[in-house]
Amino acid sequence: MVSAALEAAVVAQLALFTLYAFVSAHKGVGALYFLAALTGLISFMLAGNFLAAQLSGLDFVNTLNIALELLVGPALFLYVYYAQPEPQPLKKRDAFHVVPALLGVTIRFSVIDFLDIYIAAVLIAYLTASGWLLKRGEHTLPFIRFSGGLIGLFAVVLGLRFFVAADAAIYSSFRESEWYLILLGAILIIACLILFVSLQWPEILNPVSHTPKYALSSLHKEGIQELATKLRDMIDCEQPHLRADLSLDELAQELSVRPRDLSQTINSMFGMNFSAFINSERVKAAASRLRTASAEPIKSIMYDSGFSSKTAFNLEFKKVFGVTPSQYRNAARQDENT
Repeated sequence: MVSAALEAAVVAQLALFTLYAFVSAHKGVGALYFLAALTGLISFMLAGNFLAAQLSGLDFVNTLNIALELLVGPALFLYVYYAQPEPQPLKKRDAFHVVPALLGVTIRFSVIDFLDIYIAAVLIAYLTASGWLLKRGEHTLPFIRFSGGLIGLFAVVLGLRFFVAADAAIYSSFRESEWYLILLGAILIIACLILFVSLQWPEILNPVSHTPKYALSSLHKEGIQELATKLRDMIDCEQPHLRADLSLDELAQELSVRPRDLSQTINSMFGMNFSAFINSERVKAAASRLRTASAEPIKSIMYDSGFSSKTAFNLEFKKVFGVTPSQYRNAARQDENT
């Protein structure tokens, strides 16, 4: 009865979230297709376990669950792959990720003794690949923490699955195993984690969704890189950032581009908005003056660098270099004397 209640609770939670994620994916958030698939697969597996326990003659459910279980890893991996800040179209080659599931069904009817080892190998491979992708990709820190938590929880579920398999020879039904109850508890935690994050911080589930203002942009990757180079050259040669009243519209006009495209380029290539980018360039210019013009008043350098407020200057300078302008100058003087 306890296992049935837990199964029902998890299935209900995941079924509702699957519907929510699928609807969101239809709105252009492609990565959520795979998160919907992930939660849907687990929901169907638990529902299948419940039906197989209640009704006789449903042996095909076990075979189906093996295929579904082998699709969990690919769904998690593809979710992480497509949830990067720069949106990517779905690819036909993604269909090849169903091959491990098809091989698993074949093994079930041929060399079943190796089935558990095969399932473990596939899941470990996909969990490792998902973790590697998080490390090497360009995901946001909140998404990395959320997805890292998911990968860790699935690793726990994988370990618990072996205890369930080991107890299968002892209990008349694996659903009677105490390890199965613990396994259900771990899956319930995963379901609660996903639901909580989706309600509190929906942008974490898919980082692409937090930049809808560029969804209709005609600026491609090559155009962004070209504009970034043009911007860098202007900053180095003409130094427009030293003007205290510089605005996004003015700089875009000088570059002969739309403000929207300039904003997108700064966000994509430098990882910050216009104001943060200009302030960082002003701070770098001020730091250079602090090193070379040791007798010049800091306040004068502040104004020449484009800042009109001492508080803002100190705050932005410390944000970049970790020290105040005066501390930076003192350190530079000590380096010259040594």
